[in-house]
Amino acid sequence: TYNWMHDGHNPFSEQDIKESRLPFDVKNWIEKHVEEKKDWRGTKDLLQLSNEEMNEFENEIDVDPNVLKIPAALRVHRHDIVNQIQQRLNNISRKHRFDKQSTQAWIDILKEKGYDTLFDIINASEADEKANGFKKELL
Repeated sequence: TYNWMHDGHNPFSEQDIKESRLPFDVKNWIEKHVEEKKDWRGTKDLLQLSNEEMNEFENEIDVDPNVLKIPAALRVHRHDIVNQIQQRLNNISRKHRFDKQSTQAWIDILKEKGYDTLFDIINASEADEKANGFKKELL
């Protein structure tokens, strides 16, 4: 058998466990509940372990503290849920990866629906012309 050596860190330390990534099935579970429009409070209630599950976890630690299988529910933190909510909101609200094009797309959508907007997107050459014209007026 091979005995794996971890130089410079202990994979069972609290800090290493906190910094490790969530498993894909846990991420998918979070994503599913965010899509169902559950916030942190609603999701936190689903993450509560029963007394029986906590006892099983504590017994595993007592048997062999070097083989630590942390229940996924204990690894999910508030920021994991908030990040997923932010990502979902960005995906819904952004029409383009660049802000200028995204804003222009929203303006076009609103105009198609008959709404008026308070501003137009000015391209770089128009902005330069306006700035130069303003400078000439000051001279």
